[in-house]
Amino acid sequence: MKIKARFSSFSTALSLLAVLSCDPKDPIPESPVIWEKAIGIEEGIFNAKVINGELYVASPSRIYPEATLQGPNDFVDLSLFMQSSFPYRLPISDKLMVALNPSEISLLPTGNSSEKEALKINLRQLDPEFLRFPQIGLGVGDQLSIDAKGNVLIPYLSKEGERQKNNPDFLWLKTSVEGGKVKILDQKFLKEEYLAGSSAIRWIRTFDDFIRVTIEGKTFDIDEFGNIDLRFDQYTKSVQVGNEIVTFASEYVDRFPFQVFKSDLSGKNSALIRTYENDRSPLVSQLMWIGTGLATIDGKLIFYNADALYLVDLTEDSILFTELDNTGLERAYISSIQLLDNSTVFVASACTDSHYNNCGGFYKPLDKFFTPKK
Repeated sequence: MKIKARFSSFSTALSLLAVLSCDPKDPIPESPVIWEKAIGIEEGIFNAKVINGELYVASPSRIYPEATLQGPNDFVDLSLFMQSSFPYRLPISDKLMVALNPSEISLLPTGNSSEKEALKINLRQLDPEFLRFPQIGLGVGDQLSIDAKGNVLIPYLSKEGERQKNNPDFLWLKTSVEGGKVKILDQKFLKEEYLAGSSAIRWIRTFDDFIRVTIEGKTFDIDEFGNIDLRFDQYTKSVQVGNEIVTFASEYVDRFPFQVFKSDLSGKNSALIRTYENDRSPLVSQLMWIGTGLATIDGKLIFYNADALYLVDLTEDSILFTELDNTGLERAYISSIQLLDNSTVFVASACTDSHYNNCGGFYKPLDKFFTPKK
């Protein structure tokens, strides 16, 4: 008992001495605000989008419409309509859902996975040249696309005679949902030779008024009427920032010069705002990698790679990256970032392997999101 009493008195004295020795002018270190995990989403999330103030998220085979941070979260299961472990992320829309089987496209009203309500299209019957859907790897961009008006873009591979065509083809569908059923109002096949030699789709990014597709070193825009136009003779990645589209472009994925363009929300009228001839930061070349992503939060440009988040500043001489605090996101694989109610940042994380296994949905107050990593 005496030993405990002495130890307690000694500890109290040390604590008092430590408090007294502190300079009252020294700031008290602020503890990091950790990323909290959303309740009721216990699997990898490959896609998330805020539509009309509601959060929609997608796992490899499920859609969670109108998801919440505190749960419980109901889902619709699309595995019945999908090829097992097919390597694409489900597109998100408040109107309809799209899933693929080996040669079949299934379109359903959002939130309804009843097979009776599914509109199925056998693409092999629709196009005798159909070969297969491309194996686009799971990354942070769209692979199937549904725009805000319900237009659907589906890439596929076809054949000429006995061999595969060098360039991918696209099926474009204009749809509506009437009486709880999906209807096809119009359809187009986009079957051009965009590039000489074999080429593959690098990225697809869906905007409100157009869909942007990069096929090797060329970037095309497909408008709401299914018209396709060459926009850049370069690899690109684009993101909406306020009322503009910001595009990073380069002739080669990991080489300079590196250019930045701005356009209006139609994707047209692009203007070059900056060219970077060289930059020492290795993160600059990573901007163009297929597994990294771009987003905007509160009007600021965000770059993400695996479990790391960066604030991007486009200066006159270089692109500056400030790594943001990711406490709670370690070992995550970030697939998308969304702003909820102008007050909360939501991050979706996929499960990719044994290392990146911190998966699900995570959230943090907006006023703590831009805290630099220490």
